[in-house]
Amino acid sequence: MTRKRKLREKHERKVWLTSDTHFHHANIIHYANRPFSDVDEMDRMLVDNWNGTIRNGDLVYFLGDFSFRQPGIMNVLNGRKIMIRGNHDTALSYRMHRYLKVGYKDIQFLLMHDPGEFARMPALQGYKGWLIHGHTHNNHPEEYPLINYENCTVNVCVEMTNYAPVAFDAIVKMITENGDPAGIGYEERLERMPVIEVTE
Repeated sequence: MTRKRKLREKHERKVWLTSDTHFHHANIIHYANRPFSDVDEMDRMLVDNWNGTIRNGDLVYFLGDFSFRQPGIMNVLNGRKIMIRGNHDTALSYRMHRYLKVGYKDIQFLLMHDPGEFARMPALQGYKGWLIHGHTHNNHPEEYPLINYENCTVNVCVEMTNYAPVAFDAIVKMITENGDPAGIGYEERLERMPVIEVTE
């Protein structure tokens, strides 16, 4: 392998997913049973894990509920960020999407914050694939584990990923090895999606 190729591979951009950091949100520690004594400890760990995982050349899909009255923390986090709006993101001026359709490694993904919103979006009729989401934290692990192979959902809340972003490639590998990369269609998803209430 040539030195030029080694350098190119070393700096190859990676793509990451994460959700629901809730920076500086004290109540989330109790609500999601997070292992932190206060918000300062939580924020430090989340920043360290983010920057220890993501390089400035990487791409990050963030699926909502970024911070609670702490928008400036965005500036200390590595990577180019594409943001999905969560229900707690009212104070952020950063450009945000309601949802995104993303094709990655020949698999179709729908990225959104609250998986329960799927049924309230007629524009998604005809969609077939996988749904990557946040919002549910670790409070409904049977319905929304890291990967639900039957319902074709992926929960990237930080509680499910050891408080660090997860590589899109790692998600694709698990789906390819254990699930159906084609995912499921709109009507089938509506029939399978569990109805739960999430209160934070």
